[in-house]
Amino acid sequence: MILGKLRSQTSVIRAMGYADFIRGFGRYPTWILLVIYLSSIRNMSFIDIGAIFFVQSIISFPINIAGGRFIDRVGRRSISLILPLALVIIYFLLFVSVLDNGNIWFIIVEFVSTGILSSVQWVVINAIITDNSTLSGRLDAFTVLRILGNAGIGVGLVLSGVFAIFQPALFFVVPAGGSIVEFFIFMKYVPESKPSFAVDNHENRRKIKVYRDGLLIIITVIMATSALFANQWETPTLPLYLTRFLSIPEEFITILYAINTVTVIMFQYRLNIIAEKIGYVRSFSLGLILYAMSFIVFGLTGNIIILALNVVLLTLGESLTNPFFSVTISRIAPVDKRGEYFGFSSAISGIIGTFSPFVGTLFLTIFYNIPIEMWVSFSLITVFMAFVALLTRSKILDREREIKANTP
Repeated sequence: MILGKLRSQTSVIRAMGYADFIRGFGRYPTWILLVIYLSSIRNMSFIDIGAIFFVQSIISFPINIAGGRFIDRVGRRSISLILPLALVIIYFLLFVSVLDNGNIWFIIVEFVSTGILSSVQWVVINAIITDNSTLSGRLDAFTVLRILGNAGIGVGLVLSGVFAIFQPALFFVVPAGGSIVEFFIFMKYVPESKPSFAVDNHENRRKIKVYRDGLLIIITVIMATSALFANQWETPTLPLYLTRFLSIPEEFITILYAINTVTVIMFQYRLNIIAEKIGYVRSFSLGLILYAMSFIVFGLTGNIIILALNVVLLTLGESLTNPFFSVTISRIAPVDKRGEYFGFSSAISGIIGTFSPFVGTLFLTIFYNIPIEMWVSFSLITVFMAFVALLTRSKILDREREIKANTP
């Protein structure tokens, strides 16, 4: 099924998927290794580590908004070529700094810079995928990106686990090399896709402005607030919890994240069928409920077999929630404002998301003696957001019909 879906996509979508494989392979494991490095080697506190991620998100906010506008004005291709080259340099500097146990401030600045540039790159990628896919084929296009990206993450996590046994710092050179390959993929396979026309309907343009689009803001806030708690497993919170509270070794932690990747590859397309059948909003709410269930399990046991099965449950929730954001933003955005819409939504998500690592590490500190209370709190809030999301369904459907009617 996966190979068939991949072959059915355009060369641009496939190229974006291959590039995402490389990004997942090289970049994703670095944040896990860096969190463990800062905690175990540099003896940084939970709060300080959370603050680094907080600063990264705060700085990304204005840059994502400006980047989205710039992408719509000058086009996708030039920005897609510049960003990998910049990331090559910064990731190599981060590799040298970690390997030599260099100045902690250099390491922080380098890591924050990689996150900011990667965030802008994600805005470009979303715009390119939207430009090069039809409305009916958009979910499959974004799914190609997700599956190949997660396949890369899985390979990268296994490799980083091997590096962790010997010298974890050596892995930080991998994303630098990967960014070079990304550059050549974009150079060869990704043409300029900026729409050459604008939506002329004056009434539609008056109603749909990024900063005044209440539906865009509501969707983004719901998604970001849900992720604030649901995505704690993608912040320093879970690796720190597993190492400090459950004494689970680094190698097994990377295996847990690799299980997440394998589950995505095996089930994402099948879960897409459910999402399309029940609707993206209902799929999102169901996914949040599965997230909530998995959090309770994290708080109750340290058994490695149960934790591995629990990651499968969590990943099913992630796969049901995943189509909601990118696909929905692409469907409610006017054709000539796609980059700006993705940039704006990414920026708003960034404002709220800045607190995610900080909230998680703060909860770890507050509930240090009774961590189950932290996981129960995350679970209850996630269930609440699942019900809030259902309230947006009719508005999203109305906007989709409006955009379709006013697009040439």
